[in-house]
Amino acid sequence: PRQLTISPQTSIAVGHIWQTVASILSVRSDLDVTTVKSGHSVDVLARGVSKLEVIRQITDFGSVGVQNRVLCIGDQGAWPGNDFTLLSTPHSLSAGTVSGCPNSCWNLAPAGVVESHATLLYLRKLKVRSGHFRFSIE
Repeated sequence: PRQLTISPQTSIAVGHIWQTVASILSVRSDLDVTTVKSGHSVDVLARGVSKLEVIRQITDFGSVGVQNRVLCIGDQGAWPGNDFTLLSTPHSLSAGTVSGCPNSCWNLAPAGVVESHATLLYLRKLKVRSGHFRFSIE
């Protein structure tokens, strides 16, 4: 009820749909929404809807206790990507586009390795020891 997803039924580029929707909504000051896009759809989100809520839920539920100890992986790290906010956290990796932030949203995958292939590469290279994680990417 707090998210509207718009998916093209034709070959219209998602970027064009995002630009149109964001333009229309930008002049509606009575609506408190954010518009983001993925590789296949555009999402209109109500205030407070964010993938950062996943981190809050994990830290509240588990024993992590510190928000910046959660590893986040997404593929749409550049604005207006739907992972932009999630990948702004300290331990974040992109499996696609990256933001301009120098402290987060790194893409460590080899050139041409993207999306699920990059995510699997990251997970295979992840080593957990004594409550810490480390990557062994050459």
